[in-house]
Amino acid sequence: MSSPTIPPTPFAPTEVFSRLTSIESLTPDFLKSNYLVGLNFVDECGKEYPDSWYNQKIASAISNFEHYTNLTLLPRDIEDELHDYYVKDYQHFAYLQLFHYPIIVTSSTPEVSAKYPTGQVVTTFPSEWVRVDAQHGQLQLVPTQGTLSQVILGQGGSYLPIIYQGMGYLPQLFHVKYRAGFEKGTIPQIFLDSIAKLATIELMASVADAILPAGITSQSLGIDGLSESRSFMQNGQLAPVFSGRISQYKKELFGDPSIGKQGLFDEIKSFYRGLNMFVTA
Repeated sequence: MSSPTIPPTPFAPTEVFSRLTSIESLTPDFLKSNYLVGLNFVDECGKEYPDSWYNQKIASAISNFEHYTNLTLLPRDIEDELHDYYVKDYQHFAYLQLFHYPIIVTSSTPEVSAKYPTGQVVTTFPSEWVRVDAQHGQLQLVPTQGTLSQVILGQGGSYLPIIYQGMGYLPQLFHVKYRAGFEKGTIPQIFLDSIAKLATIELMASVADAILPAGITSQSLGIDGLSESRSFMQNGQLAPVFSGRISQYKKELFGDPSIGKQGLFDEIKSFYRGLNMFVTA
C-alpha cells in the first residue's frame, strides 16, 4: 500500500519573498503579470505594443524615482565631488555629507583629498581614516594610531595650517571620489514597487488618451433605428479610462493629504535621508 502524499505547505519560504531584489527584475513581463493584470494593450490594428515601449516607461520611472527621493538607484562613479571646509566640522572628525547615496564602499573608494584652489594636492587622507555611513552618505575622517592624530585632534585642525591660517571657512577644499547607488541584487522591494507603480501610471495615462480622449463623457451609436449610448466617469483631471487605478497608485506613492497619510516616497525619504542637519558656528 502506498503511503499518503503530504501536500506542500503553502507558506514554504522561497526566493520570491526576498527582502531585496534587482532592478533587472523590472521587465515588461513583470509589469504585465503584477500591475497590469487583465489588461492587454494593443494599437488600432490589434497589435500588442512592443517591449521597447514598456522599457521606455520603466526607464522614465527610474529617473523620476531618483528625482522624487533624491537617492541614487543605478550605480554611478562620482569622480570629483567638492565640499567646503568648515573649521568646526573639521575639528569634529571632518564631517561630510555626500551628495549621492547610498554609497558603495570598495577597496579604493571613497577617496578623500584636500587641494589648493590652484588644484595642487595638499594631502590624500589614508583610506583607514575614512569612516562611512554608506546608507545615509555620511563620511568622516578618524585618524588612526601611529598617524597624525595628535595633530589633527590636539591642535584644533592645524593639520592644514597653510590652507586656512585661522580662517573658519574655505570653499571646495575637500575632493571626494566614490561610487554611489545599489549593487545588483540589493535594491529593497519597496523601491521596485514604487518604480513599477510610476511606470504603470505613465502606461495607463498614455493608453487612456488613445482609447478615450480626456473630456469625452459619453458616446452614442445609432444604426437603422437601433441606438446605444454610454456614459463615462469624468472627474475633470484624469481621463475616464483607468482613472480609478491611476488615482489609487498616486495616493500610494505621494500620500493622501485629505487623511494625513504619507506615501511610499515619504517613507523611503524618511528612512534613507532623515532630517537635514546643519552645523552653525
